[in-house]
Amino acid sequence: MASENNTQGSDAPAKASFVNDPKVRAVFYQVLLLSGVVWFGATIWGNLTANMARQNIRTGWGFFNNTSSFDIGFTLIDYDRSSTFADVLLVGLLNTMLVAVIGCILATILGFTIGIARLSSNWVIARLATIYVETLRNIPLLLQMFFWYFGVLKLMPSVKQSFELPLNMFFNNRGLVAPSPIFPTISTLFGLHCCWRLLLHFLCPAGRLISRTQLGYDHRQIL
Repeated sequence: MASENNTQGSDAPAKASFVNDPKVRAVFYQVLLLSGVVWFGATIWGNLTANMARQNIRTGWGFFNNTSSFDIGFTLIDYDRSSTFADVLLVGLLNTMLVAVIGCILATILGFTIGIARLSSNWVIARLATIYVETLRNIPLLLQMFFWYFGVLKLMPSVKQSFELPLNMFFNNRGLVAPSPIFPTISTLFGLHCCWRLLLHFLCPAGRLISRTQLGYDHRQIL
């Protein structure tokens, strides 16, 4: 029994030394890597602050209160050249959210339509949908953005060379510019409704019947 115990004890693997322990080495390498990252960040920060102090450049968030002095083509809030950089940040955030929401809605509609088209029994529609999916899916999104920007938008005319379209509309590299619509007021809509009802009443017998029925007359009073 004693010899068997001695044999089993001799067969057990020897405990690794502290230097060769995998756990100790893993912790050592992680600490070494973290120390290198901290040293690199501290060196970069020191160089940055020294160069900024040499050139008399101030840091901080105070520039948000400065006047932007430039225009933005599309805004969801009131903005002009006298607005601050904080307003610029807010305008950019709102515009980004608007584009994201519109993009999600249009992408859902387009994806649903193309998906149904691929299942269509019409051979032409199904093949066109397949070509669209296989073509765009295998092209990186960044390359598509480069194509639309440099291959399409850059080739469009500038603002001074805009294409003039009917209804006083213009087309250039900034998009389609159209006059702002003038929406009728409540009084205008009410006046148009009254004119329509009078025209319907005097020119159409069925219109008189409908008008008097809506006013509460029974069929004997109408006749």
